Amino acid sequence: EDSSNTSHQTWLSTPVVGNDYSFSVFAKIGERRYFSLSFSDNVRYLSQYTFDLQNGVLTDSYNYSGVTSNYKIENYGNGWYRFELSSNYSFSTNVYARIFLENTSTPATVPSNSYLGDGTSGIYIWGAQLEEQSYATSYVPSLGTNGVRAAETASATGLSSYINSTEGVLYAETSSLANDGTDRVITLSNGTTSQRVTLFYSATSNRIEYSIVLGTLQASGNYTLTDATDFAKIALKYKENDFALYVNGLLVAVDTNGSTFSSGTLTKLAFDVGNGTFPFYGKTKDLRVYNEALSDLELARLSGFTSFLEMRSYLNYTAE
Repeated sequence: EDSSNTSHQTWLSTPVVGNDYSFSVFAKIGERRYFSLSFSDNVRYLSQYTFDLQNGVLTDSYNYSGVTSNYKIENYGNGWYRFELSSNYSFSTNVYARIFLENTSTPATVPSNSYLGDGTSGIYIWGAQLEEQSYATSYVPSLGTNGVRAAETASATGLSSYINSTEGVLYAETSSLANDGTDRVITLSNGTTSQRVTLFYSATSNRIEYSIVLGTLQASGNYTLTDATDFAKIALKYKENDFALYVNGLLVAVDTNGSTFSSGTLTKLAFDVGNGTFPFYGKTKDLRVYNEALSDLELARLSGFTSFLEMRSYLNYTAE
């Protein structure tokens, strides 16, 4: 910041194109503890969210009438957080994405950003990114110019010797990029949609589902997550007349009627429904295939808790 009595900010302006914009930045505490992400047009502040860099939490927020916004905070360690602000508004003029330094935890109520700077104080920021969509993606190194993210794809074929088609477990630790009413799919298949084991975030809000298709639907189940954009550990067991879905250590869906596949049927693992459609737009920390149907205890451990204390905290149990 400089030493004037004014707002202390860095900003980017872009000509109006759509209604949805997402602004993200990596930030770390310096001499200043608080900062704000903000959207405005040529007339008014449209949204402003203030964050505490010491504790990595939201401290204040403001939305102009008719504006809807969402935010997200991710802890990257060593004092670094990634902060995201997504807003929807019918912009009629340029969109301004702003980063304000703050000397208080509650400047967004007005919103007000002015204070007397000392000429030396600030915060650390890196990787600020503005996107024309309703959610923020991972950093795109566009080197100061407009960039377009190329779709990342992953699949493997010829896996019949590694995949047990008659029984097994498909496991993923994932999150959806957005909860926007689209299917996002991970599949074991024969390269078509007619023979497949499928895990997917469905078009239904915050829902994870599975389906076993052998020409016709053999088994299915679903579970409603608190937030599909949060990481979840998901394990799907498939075995004739023995199908189960575990999410974060809990058994959430069972189907005891259905067939599985002939040996050697499943040959492909892909982030789609098997034929390239319904791609998986999400984040993935872990993806595994087990060539046997694990026990209930093994599935609970695989998808869930590493200790009793972790389980007790997640389930909000009280020990006496």
